Amino acid sequence: MTGKLSTNLMKRLAVSFIAVGVLLMPAYARATGATLQNHNVNYSGGTKSISVIWTNLNDKRVRIETVLAKGAVGQTDTLVNIVNSASDSDGKAVAGINGSFFEAYTDFQPAGTLVSAGQIRHISNTGSMFIVDTDGEAKVDSLYIGIQGGINNQWEWPNNWYAWNINHFYTDPAAVMVFDSNYKGPRPAHSFTSIQVDKGIVTSIGKGGFNIPQEGFLLLTNDQNMIGKFKVGSTADFRYGIYENDYIAKPHTGREVDFTTVRTATGAGPTLVKNGQIVVNPALEGFTEEKILNNRARRSFIGVTADGRMGFASLDGVNVSELAEIAKALGMKDAMNLDGGASSGTVYNGKNVVREGRLLSNAIVIKYLNNEPISVNLNSSPIIFDTDPFIDSANNRTLVPLRGIAESLGAIVGWDQATSSVLIDRQGTSLRLKVGSPDVYVNGEKNTMDAPVVLRNSRTYVPVRFITEFFGGEVNWNGNTKTVELQISRSSDTMEKAE
Repeated sequence: MTGKLSTNLMKRLAVSFIAVGVLLMPAYARATGATLQNHNVNYSGGTKSISVIWTNLNDKRVRIETVLAKGAVGQTDTLVNIVNSASDSDGKAVAGINGSFFEAYTDFQPAGTLVSAGQIRHISNTGSMFIVDTDGEAKVDSLYIGIQGGINNQWEWPNNWYAWNINHFYTDPAAVMVFDSNYKGPRPAHSFTSIQVDKGIVTSIGKGGFNIPQEGFLLLTNDQNMIGKFKVGSTADFRYGIYENDYIAKPHTGREVDFTTVRTATGAGPTLVKNGQIVVNPALEGFTEEKILNNRARRSFIGVTADGRMGFASLDGVNVSELAEIAKALGMKDAMNLDGGASSGTVYNGKNVVREGRLLSNAIVIKYLNNEPISVNLNSSPIIFDTDPFIDSANNRTLVPLRGIAESLGAIVGWDQATSSVLIDRQGTSLRLKVGSPDVYVNGEKNTMDAPVVLRNSRTYVPVRFITEFFGGEVNWNGNTKTVELQISRSSDTMEKAE
């Protein structure tokens, strides 16, 4: 037998591959960091042939990102463009799938929780979330997220306030809304009172405005008791309370959850599989539409296996109960339904596997980093950056994103247009730096860092040692885990002790 296989042998090989549910894919369908596999899956409705994109979360170079269309809440784009936007000098986006529900026909506002690079961009307390932490561990969970505001660093009555959501406009006159610079959605005329907070200071209180400070937030409300708490010149801020979501009792009565290690999360639902068991119950999670409760349609889903493989796919003609059977048959211990219908789509290696039928609001993206990432811990808690630290080989120094490290320390970062300089203010210490220069002016006095300021991925980077030199902290390097350990007192820690 030379040159080709016998017919019988070919049949035996085909049967053996189908038995395990995986068909060999052509060479063009393989990409670093992700693989595309065809599975034939038996479920109560028959057999489905599904193209599943898999990645290994145990690989430290695999990074899962929740990516917003055009980088903002309230925008839309093609799935290919959203996925490709995650590529930069740190690594390449190799695959993606549509994410949360959104308003596809009017204002394009999302309807699910979105957490990107450790920052909450939007909230929904209906449904579930697919969550990935800084160690690459993934799960499906149901959490309640509330916004808790404070004035003059006081977080209890009478100085506390609240909001319904972040980066979502409501026409309901009872709504209380917060917007930050991530919002690029509709800004209609309105009659709410607008409270602008810039760099932590209340700068304006008026009617009908929609100006969102670049270094702060905008609060819209008609609640006169709340409005009366704010005074121009006072300080104001908000934080999140995150709790286990008990749908049977009140949502916020659950145990508070530590969210500091969550890098990315996308909210949709319902949950399909939890801890290896089918638990699908869309009505319990707050869904009311028949297209989610019972109808068969095109659907997308995502899940993770017990050994750390994450997979996602889009397929036609199933309801959520049947989708749960399929997810479990694929070996997923946790799995969740994503947005469906015309929103369903997957991308692999720059090309559509399943093409979406409309522009999308957001996506879950697999990015494969060029190198194993460097982690930074501040007082034993991880700092999550929107672009990665790296080693400057020319100076043999670790460089970190300036804004991320400064804001983690409670500093305020600004820009001086007149001198093209970055300004940092923290607890009475003022720094001025320029890209390309190692010089830093500390309260007006010139100092020199051990490496210059660098512009990379549209972000300003500084040597991590500048923390110890100018803010009095301690820096240690763990070569085994590629982790920078920072120890430094923070203004927030001081305030918490004072309270």
